[in-house]
Amino acid sequence: FPEGTRVGIIEMAPQLLGADPTRLLDINMKMDWILQGSPNAKSAVDMACWDILGKHAGLPVCELLGGRFDHGEGVDRGFQLYRAISQN
Repeated sequence: FPEGTRVGIIEMAPQLLGADPTRLLDINMKMDWILQGSPNAKSAVDMACWDILGKHAGLPVCELLGGRFDHGEGVDRGFQLYRAISQN
């Protein structure tokens, strides 16, 4: 539901503006406080923050998450990214 994602981001934006995007835990806690549910909107912001953190550190996001896991087969078989978002 793309409209739901947009609405969630619009709802969170005023309270997230000015927050340090490199402080991922703070951002995630703030998003959970602002908006219950809406993992699609929260994950869009979370991915953007990881991208900003990678640019700030001069590293690709995969390195921030522990490095590349390609074992020579050309396919990543060792790592799955999943962020569970509190639904409380």
